[in-house]
Amino acid sequence: MSVQCTFHPSQAAHFQCHKCGHAYCTSCVSRREVMKYGALEINYFCPACNLPAENIGLGHLIEPFWTRMPKFFTYPLQLHPLLLLVALAALVTFFSGSFLVHLFFFVVATKYAYSVLTTTAKGSFQAPSVTFQLINEDIMQVFKQYVVLGILGGLTAFIFGATGPVGGFVFLAFIAVFAPAMLMLLVATNSVLVALNPFKFVPVVTRIGWRYFLMYLFIVLLYGAPAAFFNYFPLALPVALTTFVVVCVQQYYTFIIYHLMGYVLLQYHEEIGYDVDYEYFMEKSMPEEFVEVNEKDRLLNQIGILVQSGRHEDALKLLYDETKGSFTDVDLSERFLNLLKMVQKEEGLQKHAKAHLDLLVKQNKKKKAVETYTEYFEGKKMQDITPDSLIKVAKWLTERNQPEKALPCYVSFVETNKNHPALPEAYFSLARLLHERIGNTPKAKQIVQALLSTYPDHELIPEIKSYQTTMG
Repeated sequence: MSVQCTFHPSQAAHFQCHKCGHAYCTSCVSRREVMKYGALEINYFCPACNLPAENIGLGHLIEPFWTRMPKFFTYPLQLHPLLLLVALAALVTFFSGSFLVHLFFFVVATKYAYSVLTTTAKGSFQAPSVTFQLINEDIMQVFKQYVVLGILGGLTAFIFGATGPVGGFVFLAFIAVFAPAMLMLLVATNSVLVALNPFKFVPVVTRIGWRYFLMYLFIVLLYGAPAAFFNYFPLALPVALTTFVVVCVQQYYTFIIYHLMGYVLLQYHEEIGYDVDYEYFMEKSMPEEFVEVNEKDRLLNQIGILVQSGRHEDALKLLYDETKGSFTDVDLSERFLNLLKMVQKEEGLQKHAKAHLDLLVKQNKKKKAVETYTEYFEGKKMQDITPDSLIKVAKWLTERNQPEKALPCYVSFVETNKNHPALPEAYFSLARLLHERIGNTPKAKQIVQALLSTYPDHELIPEIKSYQTTMG
């Protein structure tokens, strides 16, 4: 059953906190990277309790195997398995009489099929690459698989001899039904004894339930598919070409079967007791969701969770610790400002309001800058605003047709920044505001005349003279 994120109900949850009970998606959980014994270790914590969050399993994150059957059929058509089955089929065709070639074929084909199963079980639906290491290394995997089959064959022969055909066929049917569970256990535990232990493989089937038998039905149909294919479409081809096609078709369905078993092992890894590496699974199976969550969004989500829990001080501390109190991102800066307001830290609030206004001005966020000025500085401490921000806010207030609010900004600027290079421009803007918006033309004329006298060589003088003629 799918578990949804407590704070994003449309998203599947990946982790859960046992203390508060909250379930978290990838954008909510707190992800921390630490170096441990020279290796990078990633841990996940509950953002509300600051305690380790437990992975709730990955089975509910992937679609059920019975809904993606078409994808199983396209899996062997990827480049590497397709090239391998063609190459192996060609090898068997050209050296059909060689025992060593046939032995090589079975070892390589089984080794690759086993790799398909294990790779899929880990969470990768990209077929493994055909490399020398893949074929040559860890050959014990193939050996153990054949050991299991050999022991089962020997037991079957013994049962036939001891009990006769009835008992033998019953045992054979039992083995046939549970064989996929044994193979999945072999992958999960890498132990022949565990794979052959009925106290281990029978519970696997009971835990998966009817879905195991659905998988088994698919496997039976897939095993019989090559024979059915050639029965309905008999080949009128030369012997060599017929051999080539038969081997290709058989390997094609073998890769499908092993991919299917690997997928079921992944889907029910919790029931089977198979550990799946979360980071690998997310990178391979859900790369879009894995990459999509950036640290900023994750941090904002964690802060939101703390705020919803009423832990404003903790949210403020988290944001400060993560940014070291230095903000280059407007969203994070605004969230910090709002948190300061929530916890009523007046001194820090006014100080950060100044820094936040500067950031908004630098990024040309006109609306937000005007709103911040209005809330924190209008009629209060305009001298605390940096000159560049003050002159910008004055211009934007004028553009927004708020001359009464722009006027004190210009006045404050010209009174407190006597050596600022933008002083002549500020005086000229003030004069225009007084004349055009406020209706105080006499004062505007005084300012214009003073500009002409004080800055006779300024680049604005021609424009100021032209404007003077229009003032009447």
